Amino acid sequence: MPITAGETAVLTVNLLVATPAGPTVGPCDQFGPAYNTDNICFDTRPIPLTPTFIPVGADAPVTPRPAILLIKVSRDGRTLEAKVFVGSNVATFNDAAVDMAKNLRWNPAQKNGEAVEAWVQWQFPPVRQ
Repeated sequence: MPITAGETAVLTVNLLVATPAGPTVGPCDQFGPAYNTDNICFDTRPIPLTPTFIPVGADAPVTPRPAILLIKVSRDGRTLEAKVFVGSNVATFNDAAVDMAKNLRWNPAQKNGEAVEAWVQWQFPPVRQ
């Protein structure tokens, strides 16, 4: 029906809330700036069972800077994912850190006394041999 200038009309709008497709992501599923704010994800973070020093030969021309990795640790203490967060100045050192991280075993993160999956930033420093 056409509306003429000066006349009023009633318009009814029905809105439906759409449910997002696919799985929903919780606050602890992805690492980001607000991850574990107020200990929402864990009370104690994962700790590796072995040292994370990367050996560097005494004859290496450059001492690498430490690499900081972002690592996802499972409830049973396995590394699920590892990626460079802050890289070293030596690319092969970053690769060695990622390789080591993939094989690490951990004391998993704890939330209310229960083991939980968690993301953690972990430093891998060089040690001269």
